[in-house]
Amino acid sequence: MKISKLLWLIYKRIRVAFVPVSFLFIFSLYTNIFSSHVYFIMLGAFCIEIFGGCYNDYTDYDEDKRNDRTDKLTISGIMRRKQIRNISFIFLAIGLISFVLSNFVIGFYYAFMMWAYSYHGIRLKKYNFKGYFVLATSWILIPFYLGFMFGINFSSILFFFNFFCFFQYMYLLNQKDSTDANDDTNLFIEKGWNKALFICVTLAILSSIFFLGMSSLSIFLIMVWAMNLFIKFYHSYKVHRRQINRELRSRLVLMEFLNPYIYSVIYFLIAFL
Repeated sequence: MKISKLLWLIYKRIRVAFVPVSFLFIFSLYTNIFSSHVYFIMLGAFCIEIFGGCYNDYTDYDEDKRNDRTDKLTISGIMRRKQIRNISFIFLAIGLISFVLSNFVIGFYYAFMMWAYSYHGIRLKKYNFKGYFVLATSWILIPFYLGFMFGINFSSILFFFNFFCFFQYMYLLNQKDSTDANDDTNLFIEKGWNKALFICVTLAILSSIFFLGMSSLSIFLIMVWAMNLFIKFYHSYKVHRRQINRELRSRLVLMEFLNPYIYSVIYFLIAFL
């Protein structure tokens, strides 16, 4: 196999792990908090997300074959199921150690939720929206913990950041079902564009609108959050019309979740210029 394809498949596996890091970047920049606690939580969240993804590849091997997921390391024949499971446990250990240096209880809860999402004895994903709701509760605890650690009073920033993380994470979990037509736990295919999903998308959009409003003094940030909203609307429209495919979905998700990094670059450019 070409090195370029191998690197692409690895990137496909780890890219979602940058989402929680993006959340924490935004929180740090809006609240101006930078410390070892934040960095260790970033590392821990990154590793636990990779653990969850790799463990899901292990448990969902048969479903991924039905859905022709050739973008998976296991389905592509690069790794065996047990290998991807063992790798997931390595990332789990690193993630928990990182949270030990900040808050082990929250790290353990986060890891447990990621495990419960895929583990056949619990399998939160089979409960569709309810399961996603439970999984996303980790992103209520982490921002509140950081707010408590740094003495940030309960304010609109803290509230809406929790709001943003929770529903953005829910939105990410929900929309990934849109291209797995043969998945037996598929929210879109089984139930269509239901009210719960519509509420989730709407609240994710509202959270982005809040940050757009907070960026009113910067034309650069207005452009960043306006693009975030445009992608949400466009993506949701395509899913609703059943015109989405895996390639388009991947591109839209990548564009949307580049947003925090674009914000970070602009923030530092403005600060130094």
